[in-house]
Amino acid sequence: KKVAHHLVAANGRGFGGFSSQGLGNTLWSFAKQAQLSLEVIDSLGDSVKLGSTGRLAVYETSCLDIGEKAIKTLFVRAAEGGVELGLDRFTNQDLSNTVWAYSTLGLLHSGFFKEAENQVLKRLKNLRPFKGQEIANILWSFATLNAQPDPVLIDELSSYIASVCSGKKGVA
Repeated sequence: KKVAHHLVAANGRGFGGFSSQGLGNTLWSFAKQAQLSLEVIDSLGDSVKLGSTGRLAVYETSCLDIGEKAIKTLFVRAAEGGVELGLDRFTNQDLSNTVWAYSTLGLLHSGFFKEAENQVLKRLKNLRPFKGQEIANILWSFATLNAQPDPVLIDELSSYIASVCSGKKGVA
């Protein structure tokens, strides 16, 4: 909670000066913490009840821990910081981890996801190979949030996956 407030409070540090890895890892850690908190609640059994399940439960857990306003502000400012930094500076893993973090909490920042979509297409055309886990995270993220990317992204990723599986391209 203190870290989130340190980043997004009125006089907070913000995301200026963060590397793409630092930004992605920060968001990943907040999303992962919410998942782990939910697992602890689940392990307590019937003694603790949340009002929802799935993505909403992860989001609720994060809001209970950090505060809804702080978590939303954190992820909005991180998206703005990432776009300002330039997603071309993100490694494939940084990009995949960052979209995964948004999806894990059920937060769609349409501007950031559109930039991520454009960046994935650009990388596929420039033969910048993706690992299987990176592709899985990206596709899962768009699907989980019902982000509905341009069909060209799905077509290009499908072709890329098929070529990797047939041994013609990249790394799987």
